[in-house]
Amino acid sequence: MDVRGKKVTLVGMGRTSVSLVKLLLREGAAPFVTEARNTPAIEVFEKELDALGVPHECGGHSAEAFRDASVIVPSPGVPPSLEPIKRAREAGADVISELEFSSHYCRSRTLAVTGTNGKTTTTELLRCLVAACGHEVILAGNNSIPFSTAVMAEPAPPFIVLEISSYQLELIRTFRPWMATVLNVTPDHLARHGTIEGYAAAKARIFENQVQGDFAVVNLDDPYARSMTPPADATIWNYSLNEKVERGLWLEGDKICLGDLYVADISDTLLPGRHNMQNVLAALTMMYAGGF
Repeated sequence: MDVRGKKVTLVGMGRTSVSLVKLLLREGAAPFVTEARNTPAIEVFEKELDALGVPHECGGHSAEAFRDASVIVPSPGVPPSLEPIKRAREAGADVISELEFSSHYCRSRTLAVTGTNGKTTTTELLRCLVAACGHEVILAGNNSIPFSTAVMAEPAPPFIVLEISSYQLELIRTFRPWMATVLNVTPDHLARHGTIEGYAAAKARIFENQVQGDFAVVNLDDPYARSMTPPADATIWNYSLNEKVERGLWLEGDKICLGDLYVADISDTLLPGRHNMQNVLAALTMMYAGGF
C-alpha cells in the first residue's frame, strides 16, 4: 500500500499499534494513535511513541484524530462499528486491520492458524516443526510478536507462522496465506459477531483469497470448519480423529496415518488429551501439504 505522506490513524494503543507505527514510519506515512483509556497500563506505550516522535492522544477519540486520515487501523479489540470509525469510513477513509496492512509488506510464506481453541499450541508446534526442518521461521500474530514486526525482519525469513483471531480477520481485504487452517469454531465473541454463524464466517475469511499453489487445511471433525468452502483453486487437505482421510492425517486406533501410510503412534507426542491430538494432526497435515 502506498501510504507515503498520508495520515494513518491507529485506534487503540498497545504493543501491536507501536509495532505498526514503526512500519508506517518506514514507509513514509504520518501515523497518529488515539486511545480511549487513560491509565498507567498504557504509559509505556506513550513513552515509546514519544521517542518515535509520533503524535497521540489518550482518554478519548477526538475528531482531530480522524480528520484527513486516509487509512484507519483499529486494534483487534476495537470494534469497527465504533462511531468515529464509521464516520471516517463514510468520509472516504480505508478501514483495515493490522493483519491486512502488514501483509502488503510480507516477503515470507505464511502458515496461518485460526480457531476458537488450540491456536497457540498449534502455532508453537508448527514453528518448532518448521525450524526442525532447517528453516528460519518467525511465530507472529495474536501472540508476543505482531505481524508488522515480523514483516520488517532482515533478512526476511522463508516462513512466518501466524496465530490469527477472528477480530484480525474481520477487516482483511487481500490477505492471502500460503497455507491456512481453521481448527474449530465454538461459541465465543458473540457480542462482537452477533451469532455463531457470523463468528464462523469471520474465521472462514482466512481462506477467501487463496489461489492456485495455496493450501486450505480443513478439520473434518468440526461441523463449522467442515462446511467452509475454500476457493476452488486452492489445494485442500483434511485431517480427522474420526474418519479416514485420503489427503491428510487421520487416526487408526493409536496410529497416526497419512492416507494409507503409517506415520507415527499417538504415544510419540508428549501433548496430552484428544484436543491436543487434533492440534497435532493439524500441524502435521500442514507440514506434509507444504512439502517440508
